[in-house]
Amino acid sequence: MLAAADAARDKPAVISRDNDHAVSFGELKARAQSAAIAMASETGIDDSALTVALMTAVPGLAVAGPKGLADTLTAIRIQAMMVLAEPQQV
Repeated sequence: MLAAADAARDKPAVISRDNDHAVSFGELKARAQSAAIAMASETGIDDSALTVALMTAVPGLAVAGPKGLADTLTAIRIQAMMVLAEPQQV
C-alpha cells in the first residue's frame, strides 16, 4: 500500500460497494500515518493503523464485520499491484 501511495497518490485504493465513495492511496496513507501517530506506533504504519484508517475512511466498513474488512484489504492489495505494474511517469 505504501509503495502504491508513493507511485500513484491519487489512484483509488478502495471504492465502496455502491461506487459512490472512493479513497485514494494518498488519503489512505495519510490517515494511516495519523492513526500510527495517535496510537504511538514505533514502526510507522502497521496493520492496526491501516485498519483504523480504513474504518474512518470507508463508510459502512465498520459494520461490515471481519469479512468486509478482509474483502477490502484484498481489494486494496489488487489495486496496489495494478498501480505498481503500470509504467511510472517521470
